[in-house]
Amino acid sequence: MTAPQKPTESKSDSASEFLYADLTYTLNGILIEAYKELGKYAREKQYGNAVAEKFEKQGISFAREQKSAIQETSSILLLKIKLF
Repeated sequence: MTAPQKPTESKSDSASEFLYADLTYTLNGILIEAYKELGKYAREKQYGNAVAEKFEKQGISFAREQKSAIQETSSILLLKIKLF
């Protein structure tokens, strides 16, 4: 039996698949950090508040719970977009 091999990709190589790789990596880190701080039983509003605070500290501009119209076949659906 051979020893498992380490992945050859670095963080930057695997993240380069994304259009905004650095921003994607930062956002994922913020979301994971908020989850670790609050745990799995926090309310959605608490996660939203924690993430919003971290976005502000990082200087990431965002808007919470914006409504947007999406065209689907012949009807328009209104969706509430949330952080989670």
